[in-house]
Amino acid sequence: MRSIYVFYADVFLLQNLIMDFLALWGTNYYLRRKKSMGRLLLAAFFSSAAGVVLFLWIKNWPLYCLTTHFLLNTAMVAAVFGVGSFRCFLENWWTAYLIVLLTGGMMQWVRDWSILRGTFVVPALLTAGGLFFLLRYIKGRKIRGNHIYAVKLVQGERYVEMMAYWDSGNQLRDPYNGKYVNILDKKYARELFGEEALYRYVPYCSLGQTNGMIKVATVDELMIFDEHKVVHVEHAAVGVAAEELFLDREYGMILPAALLPAENSF
Repeated sequence: MRSIYVFYADVFLLQNLIMDFLALWGTNYYLRRKKSMGRLLLAAFFSSAAGVVLFLWIKNWPLYCLTTHFLLNTAMVAAVFGVGSFRCFLENWWTAYLIVLLTGGMMQWVRDWSILRGTFVVPALLTAGGLFFLLRYIKGRKIRGNHIYAVKLVQGERYVEMMAYWDSGNQLRDPYNGKYVNILDKKYARELFGEEALYRYVPYCSLGQTNGMIKVATVDELMIFDEHKVVHVEHAAVGVAAEELFLDREYGMILPAALLPAENSF
């Protein structure tokens, strides 16, 4: 008996929309790209709609798979995260592609349960939840293993949020008050202080620089978000460094060694 395949374009579109959105959201969350949810959803919708058109147009299944996996998905990632450097683009693309494979396998595995066969919404929700907790766990392990923490600087009514690197070699102290100095990317300093900062100059020594001077200001509060707690540092000293120091880095500040206990390092 000849089997008949019925194609439901709306179901196909919805399934691809969810898969594409999860891939973009997972990449955005894991790599901390900070793109808006609206942008992710819009790109996922256009990519899914194009996938429907390609499915109806390309009759050769292997060619359709190659086109969607390596052309359509690449265009979707570029539209959301931009091209930038080759390394950054490849990281975005590879992460999104792995999440597509992961969520596809997770959703199929969930739908194979006898009680869920023929349904779509529940497997999609379970897959989204599983992806969130998995990425959250992996991201937490990566951050702690690399000594990178989420931080927040507060100055009056202004604040900035970023990732910071805990550097065991940063022993710089402010000789005027004895506080350890956090090194901040200049662009965040402009956002936090504007033109109102009262800087003092602190001498420092580093590799290739024996008589350097760095501008230091005091912020109202520094918050460091560890896995299970928040470290509060009042009136923290912040030194402003050139943006070149943080070029192509995933963090915008360097924490001094003494600011976190030794057991936080691995």
